Amino acid sequence: MKENKRLKELKLSLYINHIDKADNKIQYSNIMKVLSCLTATFGKEVHKEFTKLIQLTLGECFLRANPKEIVATCKTYFSNRQAAKELGIVYSTFYNRYRDLLNRDFINDEFMESLQPMFNSEDGVLMVDILTKFIENFKYELGRESHELFDKERTFEIEFLLIYNKLIEVLNNVGACDKFIFNICNVFDIDYTSIAQLKNNIHIINRSYPSFRYNNRYLMQEIVTLYTKKGVSRGSIGSKVLGKDTTFLYNGTNKKFSEIPKDDLDWQYTPTLDWSNINKGSVYKFINLFHDFIRYDI
Repeated sequence: MKENKRLKELKLSLYINHIDKADNKIQYSNIMKVLSCLTATFGKEVHKEFTKLIQLTLGECFLRANPKEIVATCKTYFSNRQAAKELGIVYSTFYNRYRDLLNRDFINDEFMESLQPMFNSEDGVLMVDILTKFIENFKYELGRESHELFDKERTFEIEFLLIYNKLIEVLNNVGACDKFIFNICNVFDIDYTSIAQLKNNIHIINRSYPSFRYNNRYLMQEIVTLYTKKGVSRGSIGSKVLGKDTTFLYNGTNKKFSEIPKDDLDWQYTPTLDWSNINKGSVYKFINLFHDFIRYDI
């Protein structure tokens, strides 16, 4: 049922409608531009399908869905409270509006067979899958925005590394990731040369090159230090940043990945790249753009 094309496109429609309820026009515009850049990465036709999706979703149109389809989508993918959040209404309003359908067991084989997707072409299906996967999976713990390491060059390198790693994980394609980054820089007037320097030297930023014995330990310690300053617990660093379990930084040799002592920060928490030709403002803008996307929590 979760793989039904009509229900999947309606789930995406709910996400897009949720974005439409952003607090301000700049926030809405930036999020939509990010998604537009993503679809453009996969070709003009996929981007056209995205434009069509927007036209048929905003203003609570929901791809011309009837109440049964909306409730079926909510029942399939969300709890009632999650569904109310996506619809931008309080739980009581959601329940009162759809009470009769919520209490009925109408989702059967006959109903499922009657559903007709609006995006049934290869490009349309790809558009729905790409956007849904990105919205649902491009997330990780960010912690506090303001902290003592906020404007350090090594902080910018680590923040970029985490974004890049997550993009690779979600898109599962280095070429698509690189094109997406280029599109982002072009649309948001970010100096691509500066971002490309970080991207092309990711092996240095993540300390995989040059290959030294304790490089992985140093990187882990830097991440733990940064996120401790951001007010994030070791359990959350392990599970929500590193993608391990909550006990990762408490077990075995991982216990050694502690915060860098304050007296050692100046010499140990240092950039791996030469920043003399990197536009720090552009790097900050790039990082902040993706952080804002995560914080909106679609």
